[in-house]
Amino acid sequence: MLEGRKAEKRKLSDLVVHPLQSMYNDGLHDEALYALAKNIKTYGLKDMIEVMPANRAGLPKNTILDGHQRLRALLLNGESSTTVKVCYDLADVDADVVERVFIESNMLRQHKDDLLRARIALRLFELIKGGKLIRSYHGEARDYIGKIFGSSGRNISRYFRILRGPIPVQDAFRSKKIPLVLAEKVCELTACEQKQISDAILAGVDPRSAIETVIPPKSIYHDKANDGLVSFVKSLEYSCDDIADRIDKISPRLIRNNS
Repeated sequence: MLEGRKAEKRKLSDLVVHPLQSMYNDGLHDEALYALAKNIKTYGLKDMIEVMPANRAGLPKNTILDGHQRLRALLLNGESSTTVKVCYDLADVDADVVERVFIESNMLRQHKDDLLRARIALRLFELIKGGKLIRSYHGEARDYIGKIFGSSGRNISRYFRILRGPIPVQDAFRSKKIPLVLAEKVCELTACEQKQISDAILAGVDPRSAIETVIPPKSIYHDKANDGLVSFVKSLEYSCDDIADRIDKISPRLIRNNS
């Protein structure tokens, strides 16, 4: 088995888009892509595209780890092949390790809105903690995202809540089709209700309409007591997140008056 990373020739048609590419990267807009293509045509490819060899992580051979936009630019230039860097050092590692390399390779490139950056940071935190976020890590995860953002507090908590909801709802917020407060409300719903909204959005229903069809007016109580209890517990969790890093700013008088 080869070790390390080795430069090898590949046909562009053999390169495989990483299955998580659309989850964590929007890609360059047309103007920026044309600029990259022109730069490559003039000066050549500065950094080789990095790909996987045959591997234990379950990815197809030649899956791209770093360089999706370079591939697009090369295709735009009419190229048919390129020299890539094959990451033989990742052939026998676990899928989580490969995913972390993929995310870290791309997280600082391309324009990313705040929610996408938070999505990337949260997934990295999960991978650091073993691949899954459990309840005891929620506060630590929020702090981790805050450090990457260079800030902390209420906005981070709100993004964190939205990230608990379905991806179609997150993307609807990112594209400004729904406001932040509505995206947050989805996270208070049951898994069945969230799936209903997600399926509707994927089917082409306007995101705001899909959400408002499921969320009842405030004046209506839950039909089932269990649903009411679940909603109550979730609201407590969100409230705790909201004030977790501001407890020292709570008025002692307010606490006395409500105890």
